[in-house]
Amino acid sequence: MGTALGCMCGYAPDIRDHYNIGTKLGTGAFGQVRLCTHKESGEDRAVKLIVKDEVGVTIQELMEEIEILKIVDHPNVIRFYEVFEDRNFIYAVMEACTGGELFTRLEKRKFFTEALAAKLMRQMALACQHLHSRQVVHRDLKPENFLFADDSEDATLKLIDFGLSKRVKNDRPLTDCCGTIHYLAPECIKGKSKYWGDMWALGVILYMMLYGKLPFKGPNDQAIMKNILLKQPEIPAKSGERPISKEAQDLLKKLLRKDPHKRLTAEQCLDHPWLQEPEDEARKSQRALGFDPEIISRARASVLDTRKKPPDKTEKRRETLLQIEDQSYQHYVDKRKSTIRTPGPRRKTAVRPTVADKGLKSELRELTEAQKQALAAKKKQTLGEISLASDVKNLAFTANLETIESREGTQDLEFA
Repeated sequence: MGTALGCMCGYAPDIRDHYNIGTKLGTGAFGQVRLCTHKESGEDRAVKLIVKDEVGVTIQELMEEIEILKIVDHPNVIRFYEVFEDRNFIYAVMEACTGGELFTRLEKRKFFTEALAAKLMRQMALACQHLHSRQVVHRDLKPENFLFADDSEDATLKLIDFGLSKRVKNDRPLTDCCGTIHYLAPECIKGKSKYWGDMWALGVILYMMLYGKLPFKGPNDQAIMKNILLKQPEIPAKSGERPISKEAQDLLKKLLRKDPHKRLTAEQCLDHPWLQEPEDEARKSQRALGFDPEIISRARASVLDTRKKPPDKTEKRRETLLQIEDQSYQHYVDKRKSTIRTPGPRRKTAVRPTVADKGLKSELRELTEAQKQALAAKKKQTLGEISLASDVKNLAFTANLETIESREGTQDLEFA
C-alpha cells in the first residue's frame, strides 16, 4: 500500500474498510468491474479493479485515467467517487449503472423508433460535448461503453470506461492509434487525432442503430482499416422495409466525413435538425415508425463479434489475486479483533508499560540522584543478581503511575 497513486489520491489504504466487494459485472482487457456496497450509506456502487502488473497497464496511465475522471461531471458521464490501492490492484469506485448496455437494453424493448434513436444520440453527443469542453478525448466510444443508469423506462444513458482517454494539451493532435478497430476514424489510423475521432465513432454507433450493422467491415484488421480510409459508407434510404428520414441520413453523412475538419463537432451535432423535436405531424409520424426487431439484434451481434475478451488464464489470475487480497484483509481483521482487550482491573505488578507518548517515556526515564542511590542500596540488600536497569524502570513506572492514568484516562495499557 502507499505507492505513487495511493499517495497522490490520499485515500484510505484498504477498500474493504469502506466497501463490501460483490459480484462481477463485466470484464475487459485491463481489468474487471464488480458491484460493491458502501458500508456507511448502504449505497450500491461499481468498482473497477485493475491488476497493476498486467501487460499494457502502467501506473502513469492509471493516474491519468483517475485524474480525468475527477474533472468530468455530467449527467451523461459516469460519476467517479474515490480510488484505493493494495499490493495487486487499483480500485476505482464509480456509480453503478444497472440498466445494461445500449444494444442489450434496446433488444429487450422489441420496439425501436427513430425518435428513440434521436433521444439516445442526443445524450451521447451531450457526453462528448462535456468531455471536449474539458479538453478530454474519450478515444473508445462504442455501444458497450454506454450504459443505462437503471431499469426505468426513461433511464439516463451514461458514458463509461476512460481507460484510453487523454487530455489534449496546447491543441496538439494525439499521435498514437488506439481504440476499437471498427470505430476508428481515418485520422486516428494515421496517428493525427483530436476530438474529431469521438464524433466519427458516434456516427458509427448511429449507423448501427439505424441499419443494424457496421459501416466498415473486413476479414481482418488491415482490411477494415483500409476500408475506413478509402471507402465511402453506404447510407441507404431504407433499413429493411422501413424508410430512414432524410434528416437522419444527413446527420450520418456529416458525422462520417473522412476529413475531420469538415466533420460535425459535438456542438454542431446537438444543433442538427434530427436531434430537435419535430414540429410537424408528418415528421413525428415518420419518427414513430418501428424498426424490424432484427435490426437491433444484428447490431448487438456485431458488438459481441468485435468485443475482445481477456484470455481465460488472465481472468483466472485476476480472480486468484482478488481472493488473496480478500483473505489477507480478513486475516488482518481477525488479528485486530483478537488484540482488543476487555476493560478490567489494572494489574498490580509493576512492570514496564508500552506507552506511545514519547514525552511520557521521557518523564519515566528522568530519576533523581536520591532515587538512583536508593535503588542501588536496595539491590545490594534484597535483589541479588537482578539488573539495576530493570529496577530503575520499575521504580520509574511506580513513581509516575498517577501521571500515566491522568494522561491516558481509562485506556488499557499493553504490558510487556
